[in-house]
Amino acid sequence: MRDVERLEVLWSGPLFRLRAGELSAADVDEVLSVVRSVGVGNADQVVDRRLVSLLWYLPLFVGWQSERVSERGGDSALFARLLDGVTNEVERILGVP
Repeated sequence: MRDVERLEVLWSGPLFRLRAGELSAADVDEVLSVVRSVGVGNADQVVDRRLVSLLWYLPLFVGWQSERVSERGGDSALFARLLDGVTNEVERILGVP
């Protein structure tokens, strides 16, 4: 499965559950594993637009779910691990300005 397809699966699985305020260690591990597996090659390589859209939005989306997870009694340390992990990986993949 290509990077885009693996990322899209996250949106109908663990990220869908996160949107409902549900957070589990298994879902965090799945999201981070998929994002860590993404690579785009060298700095001169053109990157698929869909891949970029799935990646750049990920830290924003996760951050927006903080209140939902908190309201459901979610683990704040686990949430922070997810948010920090996706942010760090997106920076690794796409770079920083």
